[in-house]
Amino acid sequence: MSDVSHIAGNQLLAGNQLRSFVERIERLEEDKKTIADDIKDVYAEAKGNGFDTKVLRKVVSLRRQDQNERQEQEAILDLYLSALGMNPDLPFDDGELPIQRKGRAPREGGRRHAAAESNEDEALRRTRAEGPTFS
Repeated sequence: MSDVSHIAGNQLLAGNQLRSFVERIERLEEDKKTIADDIKDVYAEAKGNGFDTKVLRKVVSLRRQDQNERQEQEAILDLYLSALGMNPDLPFDDGELPIQRKGRAPREGGRRHAAAESNEDEALRRTRAEGPTFS
C-alpha cells in the first residue's frame, strides 16, 4: 500500500513541477510580447521623427555582431557587388568571382586586363588582411 501512495506522491510532485514550468513560460511569453510591442513603438516613434526604420533595424542588427563577423560579411558583400558590376572599387566584367577562377588557367581572349586583375587581387588581399575600407 505504501508503494501506491509513494507513486501517487511522485506524480503529484511531477504535476506541480510541470505546472510551475508552464506558468513560468506563459509569464515569460507575455513579457516577450510586451517587449516586442515596446520595440515596435520605438520604431514608430523613430519613423515619426523622420528616421528610416529599415536602416535603423539594419544598424541594430550590425551592432549585435562582433567586429570580425561584420567585416567578413561586408567583404563578402563587396565581392558579390563587384561580381555584379555594382562596386567600382573592384571591377569585374565577366561575371565570375575570383574564387571561381582560382586554380584555373586564364581565359584566352578574355576581356580582362592584367592591370585590372592585379588591382583586383591586391584589393582582395588588402580586404582580407585589413577588412574593408569605407570612405
